[in-house]
Amino acid sequence: YAAVSVFTPTIPGPLKTGINATYTIGQTYLSFPNIVQEQNTVATISRRLSRSLILIASDAVDSATAQNALSIVSPNQAMGVVPLPSSGNGLPVVLGPFLRATNRAYGLTSVWSPSTNFQFTLAATQSNYSPEQIPLVSGPPRYQLSGDVRVRITRVLFLDAQRAYIFNWGGQLWSPHFQFLITSQ
Repeated sequence: YAAVSVFTPTIPGPLKTGINATYTIGQTYLSFPNIVQEQNTVATISRRLSRSLILIASDAVDSATAQNALSIVSPNQAMGVVPLPSSGNGLPVVLGPFLRATNRAYGLTSVWSPSTNFQFTLAATQSNYSPEQIPLVSGPPRYQLSGDVRVRITRVLFLDAQRAYIFNWGGQLWSPHFQFLITSQ
């Protein structure tokens, strides 16, 4: 597994915004000729509205290519292929059943953090997947709205509660999803 990342510093933009970008390319060498290549490009523009409120807009492009559609991988971090419960063959989820796939996601996020003990995040995402966005088979949901609350419960532990809504996906007009996590600092 090999990967290279390039980051820009935050550049002052118009209307007191900050602009930055990242590019990562990684290649995982499995048994010959099974090679998986992933590229990720993210551009963001952000603005701090007050000491505790930040707005962020992002454009992310994630693409992946596999050499062999019959590859089945036992994911592990050392190979650069992390375990993904939603991946049937261990290959990156962005691929789905295809040898080559691209997902472009636009996001708007607001983060309100009045203290180090509390943070509320609200995010909206629109994803455009190609070659074909098929519910529960390939690509992420097209439209998603999520809220996340993170609260300190002890000196080193946080409770993180998330609620997400997926719209017009898998034959449903909307579908709620919940997630609760306890994390350390």
